[in-house]
Amino acid sequence: MGLKAYAEELHQHWIPIPSVLLNGPGNMPGCERFPFDSVSMLESTVDTCLLKEEELILVLGYLADLEQLEQLTHYLSQNRLRFSKILIDPICGDNGAPYVDTEIIQNYCKLLRFAEYHTPNETELLLISSKPTLKEAMDWWKSQFPETHLMVTGVTEEHEIGVVYQNGEQSQTYFHPSINGSFSGAGDRFVSKFLKTHFCDDHDPVASMKISADYVKNLFEI
Repeated sequence: MGLKAYAEELHQHWIPIPSVLLNGPGNMPGCERFPFDSVSMLESTVDTCLLKEEELILVLGYLADLEQLEQLTHYLSQNRLRFSKILIDPICGDNGAPYVDTEIIQNYCKLLRFAEYHTPNETELLLISSKPTLKEAMDWWKSQFPETHLMVTGVTEEHEIGVVYQNGEQSQTYFHPSINGSFSGAGDRFVSKFLKTHFCDDHDPVASMKISADYVKNLFEI
């Protein structure tokens, strides 16, 4: 996840735990990955926070590999009640193509079942559901996770781009005119603003979605 976006929005309300350590940006030539036991650090951090009787919301983003996904799944199967809410941004692809191993995508549902909030982009929704269209993918998602607040970002329709929300039988769309260009980090900006608006400022999910979408639009229009 983009640390800058979360730091700017959440300030003292968050504790980042890296899923992977790199010696530079992931798209930089010569970038190397270094081993890191993120699940053990998560366990220790949660234990420390609970000693202070703090309410915990877990936010999961990029996963290093299938082993990490399996470790997190096992951890949550035993410790789900330690968190008041869980949001998962299943980072695995964009612009119609995956950028993680196929086995992660194929096993993501094991982890998604623990979360009340999912924020995939359109590509990720289609990849995880293995469905060819947005409607089919959202219908499948509702059948698998009927009580989840689903917010699909980066949905394009002709000259517009926006977010589609679904929770049970409730659904909403919120679109803006498309802006030419490629905007790295838009997903992190949306999710971090949603966390602040919904959990810290106590707006409902749909209002928080719209505020977050407006924020990203205005940010990239400048």
